Amino acid sequence: MLLLGGPSRTTQEATSIHSDPSIRSIVVLHPTLLLRLVGTQKTSTWVETLPWYLTTAAVAEQLYDALIVWQAQGSLSITTTSLAFFQQFMPTANTGTFASTTTTYATLTSAVKSFADGFINVIARYTPSGGGLSEQYSKSNGSPVSASDLTWSYASVLSAFSARAGTRPASWGASGLTVPPSCQTSPGTQPAWVAVTFNVVATTFFGENIYITGNTDGLQNWETDTAALLSSVNYPTWSITINVPASTDIQYKYIRKVNGVFESWESDPNNEFMSPKSGTLVRNDQWR
Repeated sequence: MLLLGGPSRTTQEATSIHSDPSIRSIVVLHPTLLLRLVGTQKTSTWVETLPWYLTTAAVAEQLYDALIVWQAQGSLSITTTSLAFFQQFMPTANTGTFASTTTTYATLTSAVKSFADGFINVIARYTPSGGGLSEQYSKSNGSPVSASDLTWSYASVLSAFSARAGTRPASWGASGLTVPPSCQTSPGTQPAWVAVTFNVVATTFFGENIYITGNTDGLQNWETDTAALLSSVNYPTWSITINVPASTDIQYKYIRKVNGVFESWESDPNNEFMSPKSGTLVRNDQWR
């Protein structure tokens, strides 16, 4: 993500949130909004280097998320790494942990929220009257550019709104995990496929061949035109090995073709078996 600026043209430019001050030279929009336009990277060859609704909203969401965390823990911490960021809003700020009851906490959280709102405001300013959000917007006049009605543009704005309201997203389940004291080998995973050899005894005449089709992709999903040809090397036993899904109900039938043209199915019912969890399997059949 390329942040095209900070809260105003007069604020400190060399901070952790300003990834490249030289990018300001390529943006022409309203001067009070100049430092709130966010793109992907300066050297983008997709259309050109332009602001995106997605990345602009993402910066706001990240800042709102920080406010949620600070509120939940009742304090905020300033380190040597983040000091430059906080000094944008409070030049006298210094490193340390500041409780929610302090003036420093109140000043900084209020300023950060206003800063985040600035990114949302620039999206609002350059949203067309119809409300549609494209992928990007022009850096010269704010008009929509590139893909129109882009889902992730809408989703990013909704996510930012949710974060501003103090809504925490649902946990992805990592909170209950513990790190083992030592590394352990994995028992492995069940293979997705198992090899099944199909053998069928069938007598044929010259030009007539035996094929197989059934209820999986490997068995060609009951298609006779693309049914798999069995080998007659061990005639009258015809054979073929096909990968089928593991632990799956498999149904199949043999068919006859003469010079590649469908002739007949074997009689009902379908042949059926449950494929194993792993390993291989051999099916021995008689033409019916």
